[in-house]
This record gives sequence, C-alpha cells and structure tokens, in this order.
Amino acid sequence: MARRWAVRLLSTIALACYALPAFAEEPAPSLAPAMSPREQIRRLLVMGHGDEAREAIADQLASEISMHERAALLELHAMGTTWRWARPPSPMPDTTGTNASPSGKESKPSAAEWNTSFEVARNDLARGAFAAAARRLGVLVDTAPDLVDASRSTELRSLAFDALRDRSASSDRPPTTTTPASLDVPPPASPPAQRTRWYGWQTLIADGVAIVITPVAPVAGAALYLTGGPTVHVMNWNIARAGTSLGIRAGLPLGAGLLGALSGAVMGAANGSHESSVALNSAAFGVAGAGAGAICAMIVDSAVIAKERMPAEPSKAALTTIRPSAAPRREGGFDVGIAGTW
Repeated sequence: MARRWAVRLLSTIALACYALPAFAEEPAPSLAPAMSPREQIRRLLVMGHGDEAREAIADQLASEISMHERAALLELHAMGTTWRWARPPSPMPDTTGTNASPSGKESKPSAAEWNTSFEVARNDLARGAFAAAARRLGVLVDTAPDLVDASRSTELRSLAFDALRDRSASSDRPPTTTTPASLDVPPPASPPAQRTRWYGWQTLIADGVAIVITPVAPVAGAALYLTGGPTVHVMNWNIARAGTSLGIRAGLPLGAGLLGALSGAVMGAANGSHESSVALNSAAFGVAGAGAGAICAMIVDSAVIAKERMPAEPSKAALTTIRPSAAPRREGGFDVGIAGTW
C-alpha cells in the first residue's frame, strides 16, 4: 500500500515538472481588445496617413457590410477628402455654448432640422473645432431620425474625440530638438596674400620724353604721348589697362580742349571783341585746355592705372634658414660649423 502511494506521488511530481515549463512559456492572453477597422481608419486619418486610410476605407466598402456601416465609412471618406488626406487642422477654441437639442427645442427635431444641424457639426469638425463638433454630434446621436443617421453622427463624433486626444497628447509631449552632429569640415582656405606693384614710373619716363620732343617734333611727341603709356601696360601684361590708358589719353585732352575753346569763344564774345580776336581767344583756350587734359591723363595713368596685384613675396624671416654642419677630416677630427641662407 505504501509502495503504491509512493509511486503515485512520484508520478504526480514528474508530471508537474514536465508541464510547468510549458505552462510558463505559454503567453498570457492579451486583455487589450483589438481595434476595429473603423477605429483603425479614424486613427490613420488623425495621424495624417491619408493613403493608408483611403485604402482601408475602399477595402471595407468592397466587403459585405450593413447600410449604416457603409454610411459611417462614407462620412469618414468625405472628412478625409475635406482634410485633403493629411493631418486635421489645428484645434480651434470652443466658443459655442451647450444646447439641449440641435434646434434649441425640447422636442425631437424634424429630419430637415437634424440635417441642418449635422452640416453645422460637420463643418465644425472640418475646420478644427473638435470640441464643438463632438458636443453637437453627441446631441445629434440622441436625436437621430434613424439608425443610418445615428451611425453617421456617431462615427464623426468618435473622429472628433480621436482628434482631440491626439492634439492633447501632442501638446503634452515635450518638443524634441535635434542638434546636428558637428561636421569635421576644415575651415575655408584664406586667399593668398597679395601685394600691389606700381610701375607708373615707366609711364612717367615715356611721358617725359614726349613732353621734351613735342616742341621740336609735335607729331612725334603727340604720337609718343598717345602710345607710350599703353605700350608700357602691354609690356607689363596688362592688356585691359592699356586700353583704359589709351582712352583717357585721347578723351581727356579732347574734352578739355573743346571745353576750353567754348569758354574762350564765350568770353571773347562777352567782351565785344572782334571776330578774329574771338577765334584766336577760342584757339588759345582750346590749346590750354588740351594741354591741361593731357597732363591730367598722364597723372591718372601713372598714379591709378599703372598698378597690378601680385602674390606677396615671402618674408625674409621665412627665407632665413640656419643649420649646423659637421664633417670628418681625412687627417682626423671634425669640422664643425653653421650653414644657412639669409
């Protein structure tokens, strides 16, 4: 008898040891109910996943559903179209009061009054007045003429509540700021140092020769005046500055000469001089003006135009190098010294 009870006890213990791991590995049943298709669609609409919501609505409409379920899905589709299948608009402050009925009466409204109030509630939901829409739709659910209208108003009221919950959760969530990682970008290379080289002394030499030979050979002096400066610029590889030099050397004397001649003629006529005297006066002032213009052109060419930008020369400190030197002698010993450049 004792042996039989011992065998039973051992069998029970072995069975328990075998079943306990399997029981522990079995997952506990989920207590959270699964979301219905319309709840999933409302969630997609609130989160702004328009494409997924549109596909889910199309799948549900293609299945065999009741008339009131189809009406509710069509309302969700219409609201998604109003929101352009994006996130709902930002919530608006609730400025409406609470009414006992959509028409302000104690009795049940007629179908026309109910539809009018339903359009008002739908517009509130479309523009973001979620609280006002939920309150209006709650009244409309209780006073719906039939089951289809009750399903339509119930679905939109649930959508308004979902939008309110989503917006409140978004406002309570602390803003996340993303700081971009610092990029190991080397600083931009500084432009190479430059210096200005002035070679205006070369144009001054050419102009000095032109001034000297002009009294003896006016044509040669004028030609040297016009071409001397531009030739210096060309020899310094400044073709554009050569054109500028030629322009001011021709333009300044011409303009100043015309201005001087006009001034001389006006002054002679004002003094009542003879016609020949007026002509001589005009010619004298014209020559003086042309000479002054030529001198100004020489100065501008030498001081302003005869310059060029060149890379800066290395400093003398950078060129100075000093290094010790040591060499063995054939007869023995070492020669020690200092070598360098400076």
